[in-house]
Amino acid sequence: MGQPVVLTQIMKHTQILVSAKMNNTGKDLSSETNERLNVYELDAFEPLPQGVLSGNIAQEELPQERYLHNKSISTGLNTIISLSKDATLRSNVLLYEDHAEYNHATSSYYGGLTPLTLETSEWLKQRTLRLIPTLKYEENSQKRFLSDELSYSLGRQSAFSQMTTNGTNITEQTRIRPSYVKNYLSSSFRIGQSLLQIRSLIRYSDRKEELETASDTQALYNTFERFITRSAMTRNVITTSIPVLGNDLDLSLQAYYKDNTYNYSSDIHHRTFKMKATPGYTWTYGRKSYISAELPMGWTRVSLVKDDGKLTTRGFMAFEPNLNIRQTVNDKLNITLSASLSTGDNPLGFYALSPLRTGYRTIQVTGNDIYKSTRLYSALHLRYRNLITMLFGNLSVAYSDTKAEAFSNFDYNDSLTTMHWIKGNNHRHNIRTNAMIDKTFTSIGLSIKADMAYEKTDFLIAQSGEMTQNHSHHATAGLSTSFQKLSWLRLSATITANYYWERSSIRRSDVLSSYITNAALYLFPTKNTELKIKFYNLTNEVTDGHYHTCGLLDANLNYKINKVWEAGLTVTNLLNTTSYITTQYTGINTFTSTLPLRNREIMVHLQMRL
Repeated sequence: MGQPVVLTQIMKHTQILVSAKMNNTGKDLSSETNERLNVYELDAFEPLPQGVLSGNIAQEELPQERYLHNKSISTGLNTIISLSKDATLRSNVLLYEDHAEYNHATSSYYGGLTPLTLETSEWLKQRTLRLIPTLKYEENSQKRFLSDELSYSLGRQSAFSQMTTNGTNITEQTRIRPSYVKNYLSSSFRIGQSLLQIRSLIRYSDRKEELETASDTQALYNTFERFITRSAMTRNVITTSIPVLGNDLDLSLQAYYKDNTYNYSSDIHHRTFKMKATPGYTWTYGRKSYISAELPMGWTRVSLVKDDGKLTTRGFMAFEPNLNIRQTVNDKLNITLSASLSTGDNPLGFYALSPLRTGYRTIQVTGNDIYKSTRLYSALHLRYRNLITMLFGNLSVAYSDTKAEAFSNFDYNDSLTTMHWIKGNNHRHNIRTNAMIDKTFTSIGLSIKADMAYEKTDFLIAQSGEMTQNHSHHATAGLSTSFQKLSWLRLSATITANYYWERSSIRRSDVLSSYITNAALYLFPTKNTELKIKFYNLTNEVTDGHYHTCGLLDANLNYKINKVWEAGLTVTNLLNTTSYITTQYTGINTFTSTLPLRNREIMVHLQMRL
């Protein structure tokens, strides 16, 4: 079951909000405590160090509430204190805890000169605890805007799995203790006719990891490893705008520094220092048409340092232009063209002078080199909107070209998987096109939407003695419709078809297909009664010409007794479908997964509104 609880207290100068959510239905309640990217505050985000071990349960294609068994709780305490007419102080404390488990079976085929097949069944149990207190001061007056947010995060994650791989019994346990403290300052004020903005992010993070594996028959799988990743970083940005020829000339100066320390047998520092100046100009013409250009110039210096001396250092200049053109043809149609070039030092997730044991059968060799990558991106987007006829359409084409100076090479054998980073050309192309048309017939309450997409990715494969450029294809088509003319009835349905195939000099895979049907029926027989019936059907081609179908039916009945009380009945997986099977091609590899599902469940709820 799972229901949110919200309590609010509002006083003259203080507001207090207490919220709590609990569930054992498999739903994810961690979103409020996860690091998130805000597109309006890009300078406030910096990805946390990856570490070596994954602290999250692998996400299957199905929503996790279909297969995950959990007990989770998420609580929050929010306080707002008015310090003056223009200033407020906010405090927020979030607590998230989850106990989850599930099991699945996989069949993995790895291609190469020595092909390998692994049959694995696994039961996984994981516990997650996360505490995040935040304090934020905000001032918004006629003279200036100032926002300063200080936050701390403390986490504990542990996972225990029992697996059988090709007849060998193995246990694997991981323990991860991530934490960080960060402060983000954002301020803007006027100097003469110009607006000056200052943004500063400072963060220190610490991630400790432990891996312990054991086998009753293979001593090779008995291991205990410790990893530590520490990171100190700061990003400081100053921007301003100057009126030029009736438009704004934007100027930005950024200073960035990061020092990551990796501890495995000995300490290695990966240090990055960047300085970047960005002039940008937007020329507005006609009606809602513009040309926007940025011409960033940056200098980057990267070094790898061991306790007893330097390993390697590299510096490079980068020119990263960014162009956006939007042409409004008329009130209904506009065209947008964008292009950009970016350069980065392409850091690895962890550095060590000796091989890392990152799993019961996985070894990673990182080396001590510094690699650079460049990425070219371009896109064309057409948008049509006719509010009178309620006809909408979109067409977009995007292309990216990424060149890196290193690639990963995998060697698979019956006992171990070894991954090496190797210096060499690594070229990756991606092209994606999307088309959509949406029409609503308001007189009869009917809407119809059709969409199509195609994506092709070319990438290098280096595996078990083979090397080739692989071409991965994915095509999809969908049709959606909804009917909402009658007050007591609503209908919606979506049908999606997907096709996947791989092409290379080593392998030409079959074209595998999958079909997804989503249908929903909403009935309102009385003013206080609501009935929802949802059907979710997935049909996957697991081998050429052979299909597996998974049908899921849910029903929900709610009755509003009065203004305070509401009763309901929910039944999930009414057909008691037991498993979900899918096959996926990745390069010259094939993965087939069998996922046991949660059984039929019935929940009765009684809700009170205060």
